[in-house]
Amino acid sequence: MATISLSTPFVTQVGALSSLVNNSSGRNHSTSPCRVNVAVCSTGIPSRLQDSLKMAVILPFAACTLLVASPLPAGAGILSGASGMESVELPSIPEPDFLKKLQEGKKKMYENQDETFRTSSYLQELLKKSKDNAAMHKKEIADKYCERGAEWGVGDCSLVGMTQAQKEEFMKVLRQK
Repeated sequence: MATISLSTPFVTQVGALSSLVNNSSGRNHSTSPCRVNVAVCSTGIPSRLQDSLKMAVILPFAACTLLVASPLPAGAGILSGASGMESVELPSIPEPDFLKKLQEGKKKMYENQDETFRTSSYLQELLKKSKDNAAMHKKEIADKYCERGAEWGVGDCSLVGMTQAQKEEFMKVLRQK
């Protein structure tokens, strides 16, 4: 059997338990060699108690190992295939006519407001500005990356092979944009 090392608080509790067992029975029990831990052997625990303590440590460990090492997939349970409440057809609840009319009126009102906003001159102006700004921002971003590539010496804007005067002139033109 494998040797299992127990923590100090557990060993202390076992020692206190053995003193209670020895004092309550009034007789001295002989101890068998203990394979759990040397500290537990020196406490004078009866062999039956030692065996039950060993099993209390070994059984949960073995059960966990068996569950983790099991190749079988976990099942959802006994009722995993049973249909639930969602499969039950409920009777339809009658809707009052005034609610239908109210909902239709609100829907028409919101559709009219949406159409008015879509065709408004304000929205058309904002969309036009957005398109113009998108082209401008795209150019700014391209210039920024070109300048960064020139500084680092990589990419299409690399300054490799230029004289110092050409490099300064190129960077000056890039920064003016």
